[in-house]
Amino acid sequence: MTLAEELKARGLIEHSSTAPEKIFSVPRVAYNGFDPSADSLQIGNLASILTMKRLGEAGHTLIFLVGGGTGQIGDPKEKGERPMQDERTVAANTRAIKTQIKRILGSVPFKIVDNADWLSKVKLLPFLREVGKFFTVNDLIKRDLVRKRIETPDESISYAEFSYTLLQGFDYLVLHEKYGCDLQFGASDQWTNILSGVDLIHKKLGKDVYAFTMPLITDATGKKFGKSEGNAVWLDAKKTSPFSFYQFWIN
Repeated sequence: MTLAEELKARGLIEHSSTAPEKIFSVPRVAYNGFDPSADSLQIGNLASILTMKRLGEAGHTLIFLVGGGTGQIGDPKEKGERPMQDERTVAANTRAIKTQIKRILGSVPFKIVDNADWLSKVKLLPFLREVGKFFTVNDLIKRDLVRKRIETPDESISYAEFSYTLLQGFDYLVLHEKYGCDLQFGASDQWTNILSGVDLIHKKLGKDVYAFTMPLITDATGKKFGKSEGNAVWLDAKKTSPFSFYQFWIN
């Protein structure tokens, strides 16, 4: 069974930028990103890491990106703006997440990077000229989350949140140029943000890179498990006890 066949059989592919068989036909440099908005990962992240581990065991190169830079802005959500965290909190969360990733991956080779290393050095005018010009407001406001925030009474979206997708697209560009990264993986609710990097690299460099996502882990009502939903099942034993973690999977 090929890797593409295995991932599809396990229900681990929700979207893909092209046929999975083509994506996995050659060795890739794949990356998966995490938002350091808490000092622990949760079960949705665990599923992503284990999927990446399968890629590593199949011979693909793995990069995990912790958003120490984008975490200071916050990924837009459907209702309300995420509270901005200070740099010290984000840095502490980033260190904790790196430790958890290392523990889960075991002997599988991988690299961990922090996008604060390059985003903190970005200058506004060069960024707008070299990245911003490849994104149109027309396309950005058509995105479901942005459109809902704009159309909902008493809701709005800040320019900082509106720019998040540009920063995530820029991450893919940086990893492509520095490490040859040509595959991004994430959860299905990040699909439009993930495609922003695919499109940016194609428009700016004329190169084809790829992406795929996995389905969200949800409860019986279809509500996802996660920090923003207030029902996260944490990987840190101090936040979710080993017994509660075990019972979650039994139930």
